[in-house]
Amino acid sequence: PQELLEFSIFFDFRCVVGDVELVHELRRHVNDALRPTPAFLPHFAQNSLLFKPQLRMFGRALADSPDAVQPGQVNLKDAMMPIVSFARLYALRDGLGDTNTLERLNALVETGALRESTRDEIVIAYDVLMRLRLRQQVAAIQAGQSPDNFVNHRRLGPIEESLLKQSFVQIEAVQKKISYDFLGGT
Repeated sequence: PQELLEFSIFFDFRCVVGDVELVHELRRHVNDALRPTPAFLPHFAQNSLLFKPQLRMFGRALADSPDAVQPGQVNLKDAMMPIVSFARLYALRDGLGDTNTLERLNALVETGALRESTRDEIVIAYDVLMRLRLRQQVAAIQAGQSPDNFVNHRRLGPIEESLLKQSFVQIEAVQKKISYDFLGGT
């Protein structure tokens, strides 16, 4: 799993200094190398399905993350990974050069691979998770603690808890789409 994670991060390479044409050339090479290996994308897709949203009892209750240090914690970074993986996977499939998750989602709409309404729902879920994560990290820093990626869902207000649950429902929908498109609906 760690090797696959590191490999998936490779696909987010971008130019920070130097000749940008070298990055474009490498991106073309990667896309050309992927084209004759159709088995790669389904294998890569399985990584997107590793995170299991912590919903139980028909989506009405949140469960703790398996790696939670305290009761009630949800790992927001892990929760965001299916969305990041979704955007990366479909961008690779379609040979897109974008590396930012939101830019990839927009590009997928432009190519017709994703409906605008679907993109909007995914972006809302991503935004909810990112805002909760950043707010928790700022609060930790202000309290003199080390920031992490956990939020205690038991300390959220009813609206935030509802948004978190809805984000998990959207993540499940994204994972179902990946499963259908790349793994035959398994």
